[in-house]
Amino acid sequence: MEQPAGSPAPPRQRMGPTRRGRMVFLLAAVVLVVAVWWIQRRRPTLAGWGTDLASALHQARAERRGVLVLFQASPPSQVARDLARTTLAKKANRRAAEAFVRAVIAVDVGLTCPIATTYRLRRLPTLMILDADGREKNRREGPVAEVDFREGFLNCRAVRRPG
Repeated sequence: MEQPAGSPAPPRQRMGPTRRGRMVFLLAAVVLVVAVWWIQRRRPTLAGWGTDLASALHQARAERRGVLVLFQASPPSQVARDLARTTLAKKANRRAAEAFVRAVIAVDVGLTCPIATTYRLRRLPTLMILDADGREKNRREGPVAEVDFREGFLNCRAVRRPG
């Protein structure tokens, strides 16, 4: 359509998002990414692991199996999260650990709670294998390498220290 001469041109409509709209979209995307990261970080990574040692020992006696216990601080330290996300999450290690009743137990960082003194915990995280009566069969404090976990620790052989 032509405009008569001398009349002002109609205002142009913008195509696409405005600068403000782009900023709102960018902010929403950043919030979404941070929320997903936070949820993933806090999500339990040890599926199939109980949180009650007494129940785990009871189940182990009934099924005549050992108990694999991860003692960790609450909230878990970076070392404990790395252990759960790497070594304990590997498919071959998960399969090997299924021979045990599994429990992850939250312990106070000061190691003053009764369970910490009962099992003489000195450092967190600590992985321990107990027999069905709760007697210690093997222990590893701190990180455990993937192969050492499966081929050494679970078989109650000496586990090499990292480094």
